[in-house]
Amino acid sequence: MVSKTRMKPVLCLLVLNEYQCLKVIIPKLLKKKSTLNISKIYAIDGGSIDHSVKYLEKNKIKVIGQSIKGRGNAFKIAFKNIKAENFIFYSPDGNENMNDIKKFKKYFDQNYELIIASRMMKGATNEE
Repeated sequence: MVSKTRMKPVLCLLVLNEYQCLKVIIPKLLKKKSTLNISKIYAIDGGSIDHSVKYLEKNKIKVIGQSIKGRGNAFKIAFKNIKAENFIFYSPDGNENMNDIKKFKKYFDQNYELIIASRMMKGATNEE
């Protein structure tokens, strides 16, 4: 069986008033972009009133506005507005480790249709 070459996934940041966290996360993401195996970074913004949108745009990250709140709607907006084969959704609030992004590659390469990371599964940690 010959597997087709898969495109690198896009990273979709789920943002709502995350300016303070973005100042820490974005420089690291941009620096590690190629080693994280992502092609492009987008942001789905749920109506931030802080400096999140300006900061993202300053860093050349396309921001797509979200008129209906909620994570589920953010996913729908990403699927509708971004042309990509694979999507990784990431919350830049410090609850997720950006180094885990590269762990998805092996599953994309195996043609998994849905990959869900969880801090509640066996072997994961949850500090709450």
